[in-house]
Amino acid sequence: MHYILSLIALGASASAIQTINQNSQCTFPMTAVSDPKDGPVENAAIGESRIGGANEQGVYSLSPPTLSDSQGRNCVIDPSSAQFYCSQGTHGNANFTVASDGNLMHNGNAKWLACLDADGSYAIYTDAKSDTTGCKVITIKTGDASCNVLSCLAPASTGSSLTRAASTSTVSVSPISAGTLSASSTPLVTALDPSCPKDISSGEFRFPLLILPTSPEAPDYAFGNSYVAYISPDNTTIFNFDVPESSPYTGNCALLFLFPYESTLNLQNSPFYFSGIEEEEGENGGLDFALLKDVADSEVTYKTTPGVETDYGKTEILPGNTYTIATFPCKSGVTSYSVSSVGNVELDYFQDSDPTPIGLYIVPCSS
Repeated sequence: MHYILSLIALGASASAIQTINQNSQCTFPMTAVSDPKDGPVENAAIGESRIGGANEQGVYSLSPPTLSDSQGRNCVIDPSSAQFYCSQGTHGNANFTVASDGNLMHNGNAKWLACLDADGSYAIYTDAKSDTTGCKVITIKTGDASCNVLSCLAPASTGSSLTRAASTSTVSVSPISAGTLSASSTPLVTALDPSCPKDISSGEFRFPLLILPTSPEAPDYAFGNSYVAYISPDNTTIFNFDVPESSPYTGNCALLFLFPYESTLNLQNSPFYFSGIEEEEGENGGLDFALLKDVADSEVTYKTTPGVETDYGKTEILPGNTYTIATFPCKSGVTSYSVSSVGNVELDYFQDSDPTPIGLYIVPCSS
């Protein structure tokens, strides 16, 4: 089951997406924005979201990554037609989020299609739709300037800190701003430090600033920031971390990969897909972790990915485990790490720190 990222997560805004508070819910109308004119997103009685019909403007609720309509029907993307609709009894198959500019995103992608129907109204699809005859590209705004959706966005401004809930306390994650990207010197890998935590239960950790999938199948395409990491023979994902200069990040740090059982994860988020046991045993597979020479920005492509500074080698992963990939002297500033597939292993997951953490993190070791 090899996903080619260009088919399932086409594009995101080139600007960094602000983190959404996973515990918040907000309610808002939506407006389709296109040339030459805009129009409200209507919610038909059967759950279809349409533009330019005879239905009332819909009201939607977002509790990331789940979007629902005013009837409590979960919104989904049909896997065969790529149509966006809401239906009772369905479970979300897309990670719905809101970008800092207020655009509704599906799996990190702000691009939608409005396609003309026989009645003169437009149905809404993702840009994965195979036949785009009669379609036009749109974005979907979540309300106007006073929309309640703003409460879903964690407050952030240049130089401020963004907070994300951890299992026991909050941890600050510094937002990236223009002009802050720079190459960092190489953290020297040391023997695994027994003083380093093996998880993030202390509440002190660094959550990725950016998660940047790339694909050799689309080597010149910048997919932008994503909440989902795609790691497979067709996809490599880059993680950016910003480490502060202050304590407790003044000694050694550890790069951790947390891989819990699926049953323990937040059920609101999409379950992960893991191909790996057969590949790991039969093809000597796993995940390869590496520190990159330079910092990747949100427009990075497979072709422009910085070279490897330090390859930490392959780690064989299995659900229900935590892995210390490397320990090294903490280095303040932004650094980039790549995670790639070895031996046809595939792992696709939604990075989340609460209630059961999954994914890549940096933690400080005790002095």
